[in-house]
Amino acid sequence: MMLLFWRERAHFGAIYVFGMITLPLVPQPIAIGSLYLLDFSFGNAFTIGALIGLIIGGHARQAKASPVDIPVFVIFSIFILAAVRDTTATNALREFLNYILSYILPYYIVSRSVQGQKQAQSVMLALAGSAVVLSTIAIFEVWRTWPLYRGIWAHYGIELGSGASVKLRGGLMRAPGPYSEPLSLAFAMTIGIIALLSIRRLVKQRWHYMLLGLVVVTGLIAPQSRGAWIGALGALFALDLYRRQFRRVTIKVALLAIAALVMLATAGVSHRVATLLGLTSEGRGTMDYREQLLTRGIEEFWKNPLFGDAIGNVLKNMRDLVQGEGIVDLVNGYLHIALISGAAGLLVILACLIGIGFLFWQTHHRHDAPTILRDTSAFAFGSLIAVAVMLTSMSIFGRPMLILFLVLACGAGASRAALFSKRMVRVQGSGPTKIDSEVFESYADNVTRA
Repeated sequence: MMLLFWRERAHFGAIYVFGMITLPLVPQPIAIGSLYLLDFSFGNAFTIGALIGLIIGGHARQAKASPVDIPVFVIFSIFILAAVRDTTATNALREFLNYILSYILPYYIVSRSVQGQKQAQSVMLALAGSAVVLSTIAIFEVWRTWPLYRGIWAHYGIELGSGASVKLRGGLMRAPGPYSEPLSLAFAMTIGIIALLSIRRLVKQRWHYMLLGLVVVTGLIAPQSRGAWIGALGALFALDLYRRQFRRVTIKVALLAIAALVMLATAGVSHRVATLLGLTSEGRGTMDYREQLLTRGIEEFWKNPLFGDAIGNVLKNMRDLVQGEGIVDLVNGYLHIALISGAAGLLVILACLIGIGFLFWQTHHRHDAPTILRDTSAFAFGSLIAVAVMLTSMSIFGRPMLILFLVLACGAGASRAALFSKRMVRVQGSGPTKIDSEVFESYADNVTRA
C-alpha cells in the first residue's frame, strides 16, 4: 500500500499515520526451524513498505535532522537498555530489532514526511480522521456489545491472553476497537481528539465541526477510561494556555464545573453513571487496585532506586498483585519506567519530554512560521500534556508508545519546516512575512528532481 502512494508527497505521511492508528497490528511469530526470531506484525510490514517508499520518493534525502531527534534517541536508548538487561545476546538482538521496527522507524518515516505545509495539514487531518473512525467503531461496539476485531486474532490462532479479555463496566462493554484492550484505544482517541481541536480553522462549516466533536466525545466515553477523559481535558486547557487564550480557559473552567455538578447529580439517580465515575464498589475496583499497585511499586522501587531492575524480576517480586486476569497489570506509566530504569532513567525521560515540549513551544511562537505548522506544534504540545496525565493510569508500552513516537515525529517535522520557512524569509529579505505554500512545494519538487 505504501509503495503505491510513494509519489503522493503531500499524503504519504498521512496514509501511514492513519493506517498505524486505525488498523489492528496483528502479529505472527517468525522462526527458522525451531529458532524463534520475533513477532512480525502488520505494523512492521506497513513500516517497511513506508520506509522503501520514503527512500524511492526522495523524501528521506531532502529532509534534514530535527532538534527533536536527539532527545527522542535518548528516550529510545533508555527503553532498549531496560528491555535487554539480564537477558541473552540473542534476546537482546531480538528486542533491539523489535524496538527499531516498532518505534524508531515510524518516528523516522513521519518526521521526514512532514516537510512543509501541505504534508503537515494532511497528517493533522489523518490524525483527526482516525479519531472519528475509531469513535464510530467504538460506539458501534458498545451499542451491539460486539468486539468487531477479536475474530481476527482468533482466525490466525493468536492467543491474546487473559489481560485482553472483553471487559464490562456498569453493564456496558468497554470497547477495544482494533486494539487488544480498551485503554490503548482510549489513548489513541485522545490524541486524535487533540488533533481535531488543533485544526478548527480547516473545517469550514461550524456545524460540521460540532458534529465531529459530538462523535469523538461520545466515542471517547466508550472505552470507559477515566484517565483518558482527564488527559483530554488537560490538553483542552493546555491548548488555550499555549495560544494565550486566557478568556477561553475561564469559560471552559466554568462549563466544566457545571458539567461536573450535573454528572454528580445524575450519578445519584443512575447506578450506571455512578459506576462510570467510580462512585460504586464496582467502579472503585480499578481505583483500589491502582492504589495498591502504587504502594507496592514504591516498595519495590526502593530495592533498586537508581537504575531499577529487569522487568521479569519486578513482576516476580510483585506477584502478590496478580489480579483476576492472571497478570500484574502495571497501569502506571511512571511507576513502570521507574521500576525498570530507576530514578535515573525516569528523570532523563521526563527531562527529554520537557525539552521537546519547549521546542514545540518555540515553534508555535515563531510568528513568521506558516499557520498550519504552528497548529501542528500546538497539537504536539497538547498531546504531550495529555500523555503526561494519562500515564498516571495506564502503561506506556505497546501501542501507546508507538503513538507517542508518532506525535513526537509530527512535532519534529513541523519544527524543522518552521525553521526552514524562517530561513526562506531571511534569504528573500522581505521581512517577517509568510511564504505561500506553493513556494515551498515547488522548491521541494526542484530539490527532488535535482
